[in-house]
Amino acid sequence: MKKILISCLLTAVIVTAALVIEAGYFIGNYCVHFGLERGTAENPQEPPRAYALLMPPEARQFDKPNYASENWNIDSEDGIYLAATHFKPERETDKWVIVVHGYGCTQQNSYYIAENYLSMGYHVLTPDLRASGLSGGRYLTLGYRESEDIVLWARRIAQENPQAKIILHGVSMGAATVMMAAGREDLPPEVVAVVEDCGYTNADELIALQMENSFGLPSFPAMNLLNWRCEKMAGFSLKDASPIDAVRHARVPLLFIHGTKDTLVPPNMAEKLYAAANAPKKEILMIPGAVHAAASQADQYVLPDHPEIRTTLYGGKQMKAVVTRVREASVEIAGEVHGAIDQGFLVLLGVGPEDDEETCDRLAEKVAHVRVFSDEAGKMNLSIDQVGGAFLVISQFTLYADLKKRRPGFSHAAKPELAEPLYERFMADLRAKGFRVEHGEFGADMKVASVNDGPVTILFDMERP
Repeated sequence: MKKILISCLLTAVIVTAALVIEAGYFIGNYCVHFGLERGTAENPQEPPRAYALLMPPEARQFDKPNYASENWNIDSEDGIYLAATHFKPERETDKWVIVVHGYGCTQQNSYYIAENYLSMGYHVLTPDLRASGLSGGRYLTLGYRESEDIVLWARRIAQENPQAKIILHGVSMGAATVMMAAGREDLPPEVVAVVEDCGYTNADELIALQMENSFGLPSFPAMNLLNWRCEKMAGFSLKDASPIDAVRHARVPLLFIHGTKDTLVPPNMAEKLYAAANAPKKEILMIPGAVHAAASQADQYVLPDHPEIRTTLYGGKQMKAVVTRVREASVEIAGEVHGAIDQGFLVLLGVGPEDDEETCDRLAEKVAHVRVFSDEAGKMNLSIDQVGGAFLVISQFTLYADLKKRRPGFSHAAKPELAEPLYERFMADLRAKGFRVEHGEFGADMKVASVNDGPVTILFDMERP
């Protein structure tokens, strides 16, 4: 009787295990087909069915930027045809950005971001990721193999322009892709920064969370079975798609952007990624009220002209000057006139902690040649040298005020030992160009008076080229 009982138990165990394996096999297969495989009999380029349920076809259409463009293509390391579009700015530049779309999308979904970068003078490359759009491939890999492909695109840009400075900007799965690219040892040195918008910590964690929240399924053994079939069919494990591991090895500045109302990728994933990142510089921006992949539609959305991103992407080289066209201006110190000019510029000069002589020289060049003085027709068409104007330069660390609290902080301003020499160099640059330069006294309590002409006031805010 005992032997019979044991035999029955063993049979039950074997049958149960077989049923579990068989169920896992079919469930895993279905999940891979449903979530990672693109194409139908009618349309081989159709995105995975999971995406089709989330996004109606009419929502996938974006206007192509009205800029000159050309088609690019390369082959991936594993022989997949990859397609992209190169958009050219109105003026030649060394600034480039690769805009990487998200899950189930195509490069068309990147056009709205591309438009913004183009308006700021960037070359823009919008690739179709593998198994997306015009590119080949059968399975998405949630950023794993895609990161290899982005490295190849960056190399292609460097071949076209050896002086290129490249930003990688990805959204959702595209964000995961660029983060994993940031951690790769073969990332070209031409890549200078990475912007990720609503990316996940790793695919395994995200899908396990969605299975639990949407279907009430425990991560074990569901994720084990899914990974098993994913490895056999798509050639990778969900655990391989791990941005949080990649950012620990990042060698370029990272900017993390996430909407606080994101219900697909939890906002705390951005916080985890930021904490884990071992990048030379990093910044995190949580956009209030923004849902998944919609930060770009919020009023607070930022691109490389925003101070916080510029600091992250360009090393904080953002020397500032508030330049006012004046009929006269003067500065008093301790009740005595220290410097005075008639027609010219009143310059309030601020220095950042990572500004250098190159930044200072470029700023002086810009200020000296800006054409804001009126010609005979009353149009702003003349530079300060054409009207015989002079400069009054005042050091102004308060331009770097941090207004997160009611009482401003000034920790973003350079220390005096850096700021004062650059302040003096800025004035020396102007004198070398033949201008008369009056000034205040660095660090002193000054009384500045001016008769503004126009008024015309311009903010010069530098960024590293």
